[in-house]
Amino acid sequence: MAEVGEDFPQLCETCLGPNPYVRMLKLPPGHKLCKISGLAYQAFKWKPAGGRQKETIISYAVAKERNICQTCLNDMQYGLPVGIRDKLLAQMGQSEALTSASQAGAAYHYKQLEDGSSSSAMLGANGSNSMIVQDFSDQAPVSAAERQLAVFARARAEIEKQSSTAFRNLPKLCSFWVAGTCTRCVRKLCQFRPCAGPSTFAFPEIARTHKEMHKDIVERLKAEGPIEVMKTLSEDVRKALLNARKGYNHDDAIQDRVHGKDDLSSKYIDVLKKKKESSALTPPADVSITTLWLGNIEADVSELELRHALFPAGPVSGIHLVPKSRCAFVEYATRAEAEAAVQLLLHNLSIRGNEVSVHWAKPKAIQAPPTPSIPAAAENRRSSGTTNASSTNGGVATKRKATNESEQRDTDTKKARPNSSQD
Repeated sequence: MAEVGEDFPQLCETCLGPNPYVRMLKLPPGHKLCKISGLAYQAFKWKPAGGRQKETIISYAVAKERNICQTCLNDMQYGLPVGIRDKLLAQMGQSEALTSASQAGAAYHYKQLEDGSSSSAMLGANGSNSMIVQDFSDQAPVSAAERQLAVFARARAEIEKQSSTAFRNLPKLCSFWVAGTCTRCVRKLCQFRPCAGPSTFAFPEIARTHKEMHKDIVERLKAEGPIEVMKTLSEDVRKALLNARKGYNHDDAIQDRVHGKDDLSSKYIDVLKKKKESSALTPPADVSITTLWLGNIEADVSELELRHALFPAGPVSGIHLVPKSRCAFVEYATRAEAEAAVQLLLHNLSIRGNEVSVHWAKPKAIQAPPTPSIPAAAENRRSSGTTNASSTNGGVATKRKATNESEQRDTDTKKARPNSSQD
């Protein structure tokens, strides 16, 4: 029965390739030295379908302890570089693998592993036997670190889908093609990049630093072919390709990648820090708000599926789905539980491969008393004016009537009084 490490290496699916009948060449014992421990190990060599010939660069003892691929040094579960995984776990409060920084200390540590005399070294970062490769693809991430690793893994997988061949499986760059003197390219005998064919039309050396230049070269290669592009390649492109490999030490690059000191690891960690700092949610001043708003949810997501995704963040008291708006409202029993859920779910929640937006729900609007309309107010003013006018007119008429009655009484009195001269 074949044994991993002795008869077959520990490899990821990308490095192994899509061919299930790959021919694995077992090199003589001690033919290679591990790039991490410096000890001799059983090395292997093979050629994946559509890629270049590859070989293992670290021993099985190192790969088994760190749960990484022996060739690309990526995590076996998430497919991310080991340096990114360890640093992210350390930032999330989980311990990372403890290895000596010195070459002598690392050699002694892994020698003890191979001899089986180290009991604690067999334990991984979480205290379990992480040297056994397990498949966690069907299990939902339970911690914040695992959810963030899953988000990074999906983003990296989407980038790799855009290319027919993974960057780490591409043939080496043809230095003669860069110099414009590759004669084997003319005879179609060159096995290096990009002379080998359309599947090798990619340049990882300048893909991140010179994006526009990389895009133009790939488009020209697809339209004109490697021979014509080699003859008319500009000096700027030649210098960019040459400078990308200038001063590059392969062994030091491997050490930096394992310890998370390379440019790619720093980029991932910086993106994570900026994302968290720029989009941190401030709890609303109203402490009665215990509801969260979740966006970017597919219309056919069920309540049970949403509850399963929210389970690691604590108990939920109620869920209201809005399929038309592709969102949902999640209620928690207390404000403390809601704030704890925000800390765990922000930038870490994903459903069916979609990253879910997490925000605090807005408070319900308080209904104000209705205000009278303008025509009604005008009518009230008119009726009030009419009443006042009537009252005024009535008062004037009463005064005139009283005056007339007084004058009539005076006249009657004069007529009834006798004449004083006749007396």
